[in-house]
Amino acid sequence: MTPASPDIPRSEGPQQAPPIGATTSTLPSGAVSQTVNGVTYYSFGGAYYRPYYSGSSVFYEVVANPA
Repeated sequence: MTPASPDIPRSEGPQQAPPIGATTSTLPSGAVSQTVNGVTYYSFGGAYYRPYYSGSSVFYEVVANPA
């Protein structure tokens, strides 16, 4: 899988969670990791990110709440 959308923009002020399926090469500052059924996810601002690899690079896809 390769990133289908550009990095999720970061801006000051109130933010909405990015849409499910969006991808980014970096996690938001302050994202917290959690493991659900042996899979590591990161959460921040109501969004959940699942890491995946493309070659030697890691990307993060926004997914539905894994819990």
